Amino acid sequence: MQETARDKPVGIVFHTSESDIWPLEESFNEKLRDSSQGLLRYLSRNRVYNYLIDRFGQVFRVVQDTDKANHAGQGVWTQGDQIFLSLNNAFLGVSFETRWRGAAPCPSPRPSSRRAAA
Repeated sequence: MQETARDKPVGIVFHTSESDIWPLEESFNEKLRDSSQGLLRYLSRNRVYNYLIDRFGQVFRVVQDTDKANHAGQGVWTQGDQIFLSLNNAFLGVSFETRWRGAAPCPSPRPSSRRAAA
């Protein structure tokens, strides 16, 4: 075991959320707003990530950098002769708001029924 303990993050772990992605059309404005706000409330309540970057590029601090977010579980990471036993403590968690199904991104919503003339 190393003799010195670190009290600052040493890296970043990137994640993706599993949010509903609504079409970027005026009729979906309320659903877009509600799903993003609901996601942010859930992440804050459960201290899931340090930051969330929403689908529009806005950055929200969910958990302070000096505090632990619950984003990486009981993982272990090595870098050279350094061993990190808690990725939650050693790394900041940053999530991009998106929708995924298993290991593949979901297809974009269908375009509106309007079609361009050929």
